[in-house]
Amino acid sequence: MKYYITHSYPEKFQTFNSEEVDWLRENFSQDWKIISFSKIKKDENININIVSGIKKCFLNNDINVFLKLKIFKEIFDKNIKNTIRNLYCYFLAMDCITFLKKDDLIYSYWLTRPTITAYFIKKLIGTEYIANGHGSDIYIYPPSKKVLDEAKFITTIAQKNKEYLTKQFKLLNEKVKVYRLGTKFKGQDITEYINRSKRLIFIGRLEKVKGIDILLESIVLLKKFLSENGYVLEIYGDGSLKRKIERKILVEKLDKVVFLKGWVDQNKLREKLSDSKGILLSSYSEGIPVTLMQALQYGTPAIANNVGGVAEVVFDGTTGLLNEVITAKGFSIKIKEFIEMEDMEKEKFSKNSFEKWNKYYRLEKNLNEKYLNLNKKETIGGG
Repeated sequence: MKYYITHSYPEKFQTFNSEEVDWLRENFSQDWKIISFSKIKKDENININIVSGIKKCFLNNDINVFLKLKIFKEIFDKNIKNTIRNLYCYFLAMDCITFLKKDDLIYSYWLTRPTITAYFIKKLIGTEYIANGHGSDIYIYPPSKKVLDEAKFITTIAQKNKEYLTKQFKLLNEKVKVYRLGTKFKGQDITEYINRSKRLIFIGRLEKVKGIDILLESIVLLKKFLSENGYVLEIYGDGSLKRKIERKILVEKLDKVVFLKGWVDQNKLREKLSDSKGILLSSYSEGIPVTLMQALQYGTPAIANNVGGVAEVVFDGTTGLLNEVITAKGFSIKIKEFIEMEDMEKEKFSKNSFEKWNKYYRLEKNLNEKYLNLNKKETIGGG
């Protein structure tokens, strides 16, 4: 049996993680079971938690006590946060070993807690795992090299991610495999580009890594220009920087051009994407943002920082503009350049966007390719 382990299913707000698991259940339910330690529970999942893991750690005599102690030593790290994370994952692993078998296969979705948990499971009972990484779990919160080394192989969503992983962690090229993400086809009710609202949108967590400071400072620089051209920025998302953003809007008097909209459901986001002139991505670090794939699908050009795998979805001068200077000044120059373009040129970006999405980022096509490969017998056998 194969097990997909994650902390991000179910989600409070459904994203690509939920769509992938739902698709997997619909198409390969006989081959895969879902292990989840999400705060939100779902009956059909195998739900694990550290309380249960702690109990099993002390009550389960199937694992030799000396092996438990030997592996327990690996928890400790110079960084206290890493030690706490490792301890958490060790007890999650303990909650899993009563039902997992050595001949099973684990697919750990994210290189953070799911993959560290999979590592401890392997150390305890020998179950192999494949690890999957996206963005911040590769560049900002990666596991240790030994955790990556123990994986059968690693999957990721962008060629840039693969290049970084192989170089940074000295992994063999064939150890890292690229499988693109995608977005689900849900009809193409798109407003004709020439008639779209003069709206730029940002979709994402309101956190430092998403370059919220770059985004707002660029708008400060463009405040008068945006007003004169009738453009506004709408921000969709929530996070720890929400209050700081609200204060910034007030202090800089941006309330006529910047509007905080909070989290909205996917139907509302699709509606906004299909009736906006462009989407902004100001991140310091990314894998391949799903929001940019959605933008392609709805023919919405992107202005984005060229970080991570962004250039694999924003084709500079074809579907949008890439910013190479990761500062507010650099980002503002690209926004201004985009707005000053003729509508006919922007409309070409819009048409090109859908064509690129159809070719590279259809969810069903990409997931089918990925799981057909993961389901091959040699995946378990060591091929």
